[in-house]
Amino acid sequence: MREKGHAKEEETEAEDSEEEVPKGPGDGDPVQPIPRIIAVSAGHEHSLFLDTHGRVYACGNGRNGKLGLGDAYDRHVPVRIRGLPRISAISAGGQHSMVLSRKGGVFAFGQGNDGQLGIGDSQSYYRPVCVMDEPPIVAVSAGAKHSLCLDSSGCVYAFGCGASGRLGLGDVQNHAWPESISSTCWMDTTGCINEARAIPRFSAISAGLEHSLLLDSVGRVFSMGNQASGKLGLGDEAHRFLPAQVMGLPKAFLVSAGHHHSMVLARGVDVDYYHRQYMEAAMRLVNEEQRRFARWQDEYDETEPEPSLRTT
Repeated sequence: MREKGHAKEEETEAEDSEEEVPKGPGDGDPVQPIPRIIAVSAGHEHSLFLDTHGRVYACGNGRNGKLGLGDAYDRHVPVRIRGLPRISAISAGGQHSMVLSRKGGVFAFGQGNDGQLGIGDSQSYYRPVCVMDEPPIVAVSAGAKHSLCLDSSGCVYAFGCGASGRLGLGDVQNHAWPESISSTCWMDTTGCINEARAIPRFSAISAGLEHSLLLDSVGRVFSMGNQASGKLGLGDEAHRFLPAQVMGLPKAFLVSAGHHHSMVLARGVDVDYYHRQYMEAAMRLVNEEQRRFARWQDEYDETEPEPSLRTT
């Protein structure tokens, strides 16, 4: 991991020339002809595109430098981001963006007020800066105000806004440097949340608005952060400051964290079976709420004093 987040322009340009990235249009020029795009990512009012040569293009709202073009101007057509090596993955977040080089290096740009750029400060950067290049990273995900990185050994690094525990680091503090997630949590029968030191090997990550999803190598899904609206899928309303396994799911291979909901993709799922499971669980919940209301009404009737009769 780099000690400093600033990527020297000479280093990125040298790596660019070393891998013989084909020349393209300059900053501010429309893309002509249109390259072959292999990946896209939509953030908050901006978009990123990745072509077959590993070049990245950006368009949309340029506030805080999230387009990586050196200024805060909006772009109505895709413009190539200069100073990057060949890129293999892109992720557009709230007010920042992340890209991953083919050699496993992470670059970020845009707003950094919560540390979501992972370079140790809270400044905004209008050009790509190197976040980390060791160990080699295989996936990145930019959330609203936080970021996740996954290395080749299955370790997850988190940084940025830590509100509601979305970083999975066991606290609600902001972290301006990448820190590895080192434990998970589980809830016992009394409703107490306990820490588990065992950490699985993860294979996929997704950063949402105020929560995050992780997928391990055997298809188990873990969630952390804000539980409002049930987006963690844990069956309660408690936030999680450490990753917690989402129970009752089949073996998954893809996760996606949105603003107020989450989605998981699995193979060979019996839709009718899970629909029945859902309906049975919903009916149990309704029945429990009805019983709870009936008990409350009985207790209220017992404690309510009878009205006294007044004589005039």
